[in-house]
Amino acid sequence: MSYLESEFRKLDFNTERVVVPEEEWKQIPCPLEGERINLVAKKSYGMPPATFYGHMDVVPIAEGWDYDPFKGIVKDGKIYARGAADMKGSAASLLLALEVIKESGLKPKFDINCIFCTDEDVGVFPGVYYLARKGYIPEGPVICMEGTQEPVDWLTFAGCVEISIKVKRRSCHSGMNFLGVNALEEAVPILDELMNLKRIVEKRESTIPAAKMPPLTR
Repeated sequence: MSYLESEFRKLDFNTERVVVPEEEWKQIPCPLEGERINLVAKKSYGMPPATFYGHMDVVPIAEGWDYDPFKGIVKDGKIYARGAADMKGSAASLLLALEVIKESGLKPKFDINCIFCTDEDVGVFPGVYYLARKGYIPEGPVICMEGTQEPVDWLTFAGCVEISIKVKRRSCHSGMNFLGVNALEEAVPILDELMNLKRIVEKRESTIPAAKMPPLTR
């Protein structure tokens, strides 16, 4: 956090630390400790805004590392380290590009809005969700800087749809269950239809190059 903030300030960006309220990040079912602080860095060129999104956390260390995940080993032109691909490498690439823009005296076609959040890799209430709700992501292009181990050109990324369905029930005595309505049983036809829809959607193919993940290597 402090390093990113100092680098953005060197590039004449205005920075703001945004703290996620404890009552929100406590909903994440992980043993988290300490404040969850997100970083927002902005620079205006008098143009429409574009947002670059990244996260500062990484997944836990798993078994199978061929190199020490904390040493940043360089071999055959690749860096092997915890979070090098997802996504500290992307953050470094962004900073380098912004440095080139500044040193070259270039004027981007967009005001640059950079947001770096916590807890992306654990989900539930990651920082970017909080930032979006609080208006830190203006209307305009959003570039997600998720990295991979191999060069991949993506014009789009796998999306998601979140829906909320309420199923009504009627309480009753267990000895007279015929007087009640079981919400779980009433939800079964809905789940069946959603599974049917899933099979239909999975057959669709996009004409736009999308994510094709390479084999995972460490």
